[in-house]
Amino acid sequence: MKMNVLSFLSIVLLSLLASSAMSQSLVLRPDLNIVRPDLVITGGQTSVISDTVVNGIAYHRVQVEIGFSNWGDGDAGEFLIEAEYRTRFGRMRTAQFWKFFQTSGLFTSVDGLAKGSSSFIFGHVLIQKSAVSDVTDIRFHIDTCRFDEFPKPYCLVNESNENNNTFTIFDVAIDQYIL
Repeated sequence: MKMNVLSFLSIVLLSLLASSAMSQSLVLRPDLNIVRPDLVITGGQTSVISDTVVNGIAYHRVQVEIGFSNWGDGDAGEFLIEAEYRTRFGRMRTAQFWKFFQTSGLFTSVDGLAKGSSSFIFGHVLIQKSAVSDVTDIRFHIDTCRFDEFPKPYCLVNESNENNNTFTIFDVAIDQYIL
């Protein structure tokens, strides 16, 4: 009988040790259950192109409409949208971009976007006249975080997909006006 009790205790002890070892090797993945937003620019178009001078520099002022959505499962907090244009040398250059009724700005700020929601911005993009030829591309980045001068919380929207944050309007015809 002692042998049976010892055998039983040995089995219990071994199973407890095995269970403990399994729980130590079990890796929980709480990140798999995190609800995240997914900010996407869904479209864009240009309309009126006019000329302006800012601080002695001649610019094309391009009116734009940009649509964007949150395809994710979570709400997005505040984020920035950046615009840039292709120069005559093929490089992308940051453009000044602001919503209508703003007087200026390098980026456009959005207060946030609930999951499953869509919105749009009407605004202006300034393109330096001497930097472009008759046709250029305008690229938009949502939730931009390419510049160090913006402190947190900018570019802290932890998205489920960070690879779909750009949209380009190709072949924007720009007339070469002389001011």
